[in-house]
Amino acid sequence: MAQELTVQECHSAIRRALGGEPKQRPMNALVNEAGEWFTSARNWKFLEGAVAYLDLTSNQPYVDLPTDVMAVQNVMRAPSFGGGFELVSREELLRLLEDSATVGTVNAAYYWGAVTHRQRGSTGTLTRDGTAPAAGEAVVIDTKTYTFRASITSASVDGDVLIGTADASLDNLIAAVGLTGTGGTDYADAMTRHDTCSMKRTATTTAQAEALTGGEAGDAYVSTTTIGTWTWTAATLANGGGVPTVRLDLYPTPNADAEDALVFHYRRGWAVVSSDTTFISLPSWCQTAFLQACRAFARGYEDDAKNPVALGKYLLGLQGSPYWAACVRRDGGVQAQYGTLRNGIATHGGPRRVRRGGWTTEDPS
Repeated sequence: MAQELTVQECHSAIRRALGGEPKQRPMNALVNEAGEWFTSARNWKFLEGAVAYLDLTSNQPYVDLPTDVMAVQNVMRAPSFGGGFELVSREELLRLLEDSATVGTVNAAYYWGAVTHRQRGSTGTLTRDGTAPAAGEAVVIDTKTYTFRASITSASVDGDVLIGTADASLDNLIAAVGLTGTGGTDYADAMTRHDTCSMKRTATTTAQAEALTGGEAGDAYVSTTTIGTWTWTAATLANGGGVPTVRLDLYPTPNADAEDALVFHYRRGWAVVSSDTTFISLPSWCQTAFLQACRAFARGYEDDAKNPVALGKYLLGLQGSPYWAACVRRDGGVQAQYGTLRNGIATHGGPRRVRRGGWTTEDPS
């Protein structure tokens, strides 16, 4: 049975390297920094092949990705969900959004997505009671005003939203923000998508507005209403910022929840640890090298005052060590062959093995 490495054992290795407790950085910070470096220092094969199933959330124009994503390998629609999916650049996704600023997104058969790193967007929650808005009452989100109307006609203007029951009125408002309803019915046919915010249902009586751009700038976005029995959490959105996280921005915005809609294939990175009893998710054959990385980070920080390049020197020494070489060798041998060459010419410099279909190739990395 493979030996499992715990965070506590990493702490012990650090203490042995220093002859005591670290003074410059907390224990878990050293382990996590060593882990981030170790998993990104080489394209390890053992980190490939991770799969996650992603849910779509109605009126949310993105999907949060697993916290240990290092590199995206592929995204596809799940067979049960149908339709297609294409990864594009952030610029192309913005172009698609701009070209369809007045088009609804009902039951989209095809999605486009771009992976982005974003800080948390500012948010605010609008809570309704059982009373529907009166004609002329409004909700303001940033600089855009949504005015509730008893009916929607060809003369309705951008911002006009149909009054229904209290629940239906909230649904119509959410749909108007992201253009996920039916123009000319749920809201004015002239409605345009909100430039700076999205809005989604979070409970039976609540909806959350969120700044599309991460960071603290959204904390200044106005969130008010003249509906006497509806309330916002505050007069502006709040709590934007924080450490950037990776997510998949989408076009079009989903207009319904869908569980396990996307199959996400990726290369794993480091999963942040916080408990002493957590197991380190590394193969047993590279644990020794990882412990050396923990020691290198600990010694590097302690020696920094006298030698600012100490950490780099220790890490370079590790990469030239037999511990590192053994890891690289073992990782490269996980899958030594990649099948029959197709539509190519076999190289002459290395070993060639003949199979019925033709030449086989060594590991291309």
